[in-house]
Amino acid sequence: MRAALAFALLVFFAATAQAQPFDQAQVDAGMLLYKPGFANCEVCHGWRGGGAFLHEEPWTISVAVGPPIEQTKRSRAQLIELVACGTVTAELRKPHYLAEAWTDAYPCGGKVAKDMPPDQLPPVAPRPLTMAQIESVVTYVQATYLNGGMTLAQCVKYFGEKSKGCDIFR
Repeated sequence: MRAALAFALLVFFAATAQAQPFDQAQVDAGMLLYKPGFANCEVCHGWRGGGAFLHEEPWTISVAVGPPIEQTKRSRAQLIELVACGTVTAELRKPHYLAEAWTDAYPCGGKVAKDMPPDQLPPVAPRPLTMAQIESVVTYVQATYLNGGMTLAQCVKYFGEKSKGCDIFR
């Protein structure tokens, strides 16, 4: 009985946590940063959050530039740290967007640059973001891609009313 009650409470609180409304001003600010021209998240993750691909030649195998974010299991805190600190894997070198990342002021994973081999440090983003801007981008990602996927209304807001790109939602 206690296990069933604990499970029911867990399901209730998980559903409540996902149903939280997002601050629309922060979502809008994050959308502007996500688009090409500032933080350029779209270039790697795609406008629909499904990842972007490079084509070396027409009709050949695509190479993933950035992973899809639409189904990530990362928490808000983990997403903020990922954007702030970047990452280096065998397949990907995602830049860090927080200028203070990897310093004593903002260690990443408990480490600072002087403790890391240079080939394991993420590159610096071309246009660093403030922590408030990073939080806005993460809010946009959560509200748009992790809250059921992009909708027609979100697409129109992203591209404008006359965009043919949003026809896939009609």
